[in-house]
Amino acid sequence: MTKTLKFICIMILFLSLFLVAESFATGMPCKTDKECPNTSTHKYKCINDDCFCFYIYWPLGNSLV
Repeated sequence: MTKTLKFICIMILFLSLFLVAESFATGMPCKTDKECPNTSTHKYKCINDDCFCFYIYWPLGNSLV
C-alpha cells in the first residue's frame, strides 16, 4: 500500500513538471489580433485590449515537415 501511494505521489510530481500555463498576458496593448506578434509556436490574441499568448501543441506522430 505504501509503495503504491509513493508511486502515485512521484508520478504526480513528475507529471507536474510538464504542466505549463495555457496562456499569459504579454503586457502589450492592442486593438485587434493583427497588432499582436505571432511565431511558429505561439499564437497571440487581443483580449480586453491586451495581447495574450497561447501555446500551439503538435500532436505526437505528426511532423512539421
